[in-house]
This record gives sequence, C-alpha cells and structure tokens, in this order.
Amino acid sequence: MNKKEEKESFEIAYAKNRKVYKELENLELAYVKIKEKYENQKECLSFLEYVKTLEKVFTEAKIRNWNAEQSKKELIKVEIKHLAQASSVDIEIFEDLYDSFQKTYVSIGKIVKTQEELSQKHQGCLDCLEFINYVAYLYINFNELQKGEISMEDLKTKLISARMDVLSSDGTPSLIVLENIYKEFKQILTH
Repeated sequence: MNKKEEKESFEIAYAKNRKVYKELENLELAYVKIKEKYENQKECLSFLEYVKTLEKVFTEAKIRNWNAEQSKKELIKVEIKHLAQASSVDIEIFEDLYDSFQKTYVSIGKIVKTQEELSQKHQGCLDCLEFINYVAYLYINFNELQKGEISMEDLKTKLISARMDVLSSDGTPSLIVLENIYKEFKQILTH
C-alpha cells in the first residue's frame, strides 16, 4: 500500500469511527433526557437502559458491518454484564450458561432442548432463568435473521417488545408506559 492509499484508508476508518462516536453520543443524550423523568421507577430505568444498550449494539453492527453472529455475541455479552451487576449471581455462571448454548447450537430443536435442560437445572435462580430464556430467544430470532425471514430492524423491534412484555407482565410498569418510553427515545434520536 502506498502513502496515498494508506492516507485514504486512514481517513475512511476515521470517518467511520467518528460516525459511530456521534451516534453513540446521541443515544447517550436521549438516555439522559428520559432518565430524569423516571428516576424513582426502577423497572422503567431498567427498560431505558436496555433500550440504550440495544440501540448501541445495533448502531455499531450497522456502521461496522457486523454479521449476525457478531451482533448476537455482543448482545449476549452485554446481557451477561448487566445481569451480573444487577444480581447476586456470579458472572461465571452466566458465562457457563452461554457456553452451554454455544456447544449445542445446531437447530431450533436443540436450542429449545438446551433451554429446557438448563431451566430445569437452574430452576431456583430467577436471574439464571431470565438469562436462559433471553439467550434462547436471541438464538431463535437470529436463526430467523440468518434465514432471511426477518430483518435486523425487525429483530430489534422483537427484542424490545419482548422486554416490554416481561417487564410489564405484573402490570407495573404498564405496557403503555414502556411503549411511551421507547417512542420518546426514538423521537429524540430522530430530531
């Protein structure tokens, strides 16, 4: 590569990194603006944090041209970190659960079988069950993505909808509140 090609390559990489940085900064600003409204509502803040994190991963995936496998790994890595911080469960347990899925991932049937076996084994750990279900849901939906049955945007929408359903399952917060948080987040990003 000559000096001119090196300079052009550097400029392209720099522009791409600047774009990522700017978009991530916008996500953070949207998060901060909305966070103030829900300071005393733990579940709403948890959802808002999830939305911000999910948007970050999908933004980086799009700009950096990640494949589906890389995007899935990032989402799981982020969920492991989040759950380990939010619970008393050691991070190694979540990593071991993830490894179990990685070893058996061949078909939807094997994903479901692994999910059932791990759920049985860890039935006394609600955080573990949450993670097991999350990973299984990701694997199944990424399988659909790789088959071309859904788009990345559809996948993101499904993940956010699933999180809303889980968090609002007992009525607090309501599904409407969570939907409004997401709408507000998206509106801030588009302005």
